[in-house]
Amino acid sequence: MGDKYVHSLEKAFAILNVLVFEDLNREGISLSELSKRVGIPSNTLHNLLKTMIHCGYAAQKEDSTYISGPKCLQIGMVNQIHLSKNKINKIYNILQNLKDDIGESVVFYILSNGERVPLIYLDTNDMIKVDYTKIRTQAFFKFSTGRILAAYASDYELDQILNRWGYPGEIWDNINDRESLEKACEKIREKGYYEMIFSDTVAAFAFPVMDRTGKLIGAVGSYLPVFRCDREKRALILEKLKNAVELASRSI
Repeated sequence: MGDKYVHSLEKAFAILNVLVFEDLNREGISLSELSKRVGIPSNTLHNLLKTMIHCGYAAQKEDSTYISGPKCLQIGMVNQIHLSKNKINKIYNILQNLKDDIGESVVFYILSNGERVPLIYLDTNDMIKVDYTKIRTQAFFKFSTGRILAAYASDYELDQILNRWGYPGEIWDNINDRESLEKACEKIREKGYYEMIFSDTVAAFAFPVMDRTGKLIGAVGSYLPVFRCDREKRALILEKLKNAVELASRSI
């Protein structure tokens, strides 16, 4: 018995191939042009595209042209981060040196489906340290790394964060609407990093890690007790963090 194929699925993959591999800059392809490239009548193609848009694998621009959807971008991110042991090892080595330089715990988070996902956590050997295991399950916006991830997230990724966590409210400057959140995120991007005092006891710092095209990869952060974070230590942490993330970005 010969193999049987689901022809509608085969057509969808043909569309996806064109949107992903023939429009790398996501400039957009018109319905008529896409119909010519995949050999599917416009009416049928339009219905397939509506389903692909609903599922996140295609998107329609304001000029009515079609591009690959946010799920395609997410797949690319997952492949880049999770499937490249070489890149992870490079980041790990950079952060290990950072931890040694500043003498404090260092973390590296990525953003996945609205969650802060810890990829690397390097603990300090000091007797007095932040008990990170007790605070990392709390709300997304409580932490400097979460605010960095939100500030540099795409619109789709920010929607996912809000769907999962809602607006930060009293956790962060009483932000309860999209406009206020985007203004706060813009301030973070202008500064290039974020620092905060958590629960009056923990000083926290975070920087974004971007790839060579300027897309967000993750957030590197450092946490330490406030009493240990004097002016000199703060300056050292900010300098070393900045240097480390720049090196990590060049390695990705």
